[in-house]
Amino acid sequence: MFMQEKKWFIIKTNPRAEKKVAARLEKLGVEYYLPTRKELKTWHDRKVYKDVVLFKSYIFVLEHLHNRKPILETIGVVKFLFVAGQIAIVKNSEINTIK
Repeated sequence: MFMQEKKWFIIKTNPRAEKKVAARLEKLGVEYYLPTRKELKTWHDRKVYKDVVLFKSYIFVLEHLHNRKPILETIGVVKFLFVAGQIAIVKNSEINTIK
């Protein structure tokens, strides 16, 4: 049987749930990429560096196209991103550029 190679897809999550969804995907054994950056947050009494998500409500997932169901059933996942009626696929070179 011919096995397709894994491709990068984009999933949309509930607002402010990216890190929780990423933890759930990790438990499922799904490879994902959640780009973050360190940002200085300032309060009146302290300053703290926090990891802030680069693309709010989106996570990149490396998976076979036919293995979408467990990802969609994950709590916090809204949908896969589609462009012009087709599921959006991100090239490896674009993921490497983001990293």
